[in-house]
Amino acid sequence: MCAALQEALRAEAARRIEASAAATRAAEFSLRMALQALEVDLQQETRYLARYDAVKRAVEACFDVRNNTLATLIHGALQNDNVVSRNRRRQFEGQVSAEVFELIERTARDCE
Repeated sequence: MCAALQEALRAEAARRIEASAAATRAAEFSLRMALQALEVDLQQETRYLARYDAVKRAVEACFDVRNNTLATLIHGALQNDNVVSRNRRRQFEGQVSAEVFELIERTARDCE
């Protein structure tokens, strides 16, 4: 085999090895980021669901509130630093007593 061809084959082999190593590093990085995202997201979602369930149980133990109304109020409070917004209070004031709003906020704070 001529020297030029051998050199070209060596160069191509080296390029493929480097490309393979770069792809491996990229895949390893992607896997690390995916695992970290799963761990963080799953922990946050688990905490959120536990708090949501605790607030829902507390309200249902004392008041009769429609499920979709209660879900909207709890979700809003948990997303709004444990406070039912003025807008939500106005929206549901005819359906829900002030005590429900207060219980949602108090229970959400207590479950942090």
